Amino acid sequence: MHVMGASRANSMDADSWHCDSGATRHITQNKQYFVSYTKFANPETIILGKKNVLMQAYSQNMINVQMFHNGVWHDAILKDVWYVPDASVQLFSVKAAAPNGYSTTLNEKETVICRGDGTIAASGKLVNDLYVLAIQVCIPQNTTEVQLAM
Repeated sequence: MHVMGASRANSMDADSWHCDSGATRHITQNKQYFVSYTKFANPETIILGKKNVLMQAYSQNMINVQMFHNGVWHDAILKDVWYVPDASVQLFSVKAAAPNGYSTTLNEKETVICRGDGTIAASGKLVNDLYVLAIQVCIPQNTTEVQLAM
């Protein structure tokens, strides 16, 4: 079983990415974000927050994103993101980013995510007890649609 964090916030933007120090995986409820995905042989069970809500993860792979810092959007890849259709928010896992060379600093107002060389990759602000990151997903084009557009 894997753990996802939660907040007291009553309403959250489903398209926002929340930095979570308690989540063990990056998580999204949007299947169309994946460049490709690997379906699990059996769904993985995860636990959401303090109320121990059980959910199922069905696949994983990578998502192309852009991260915003100092007025510039930078291309990046989130690896091993889990597809959890019943999730109400998207989570950026501090733990899942660490093996890829990223470190995360959290304080009472913001979070900063740094690459292994110390340069800042992304940042976010504390909103309703959650760190909301400046990340936007680059939704992949369907190859059939691309061929028709030519």
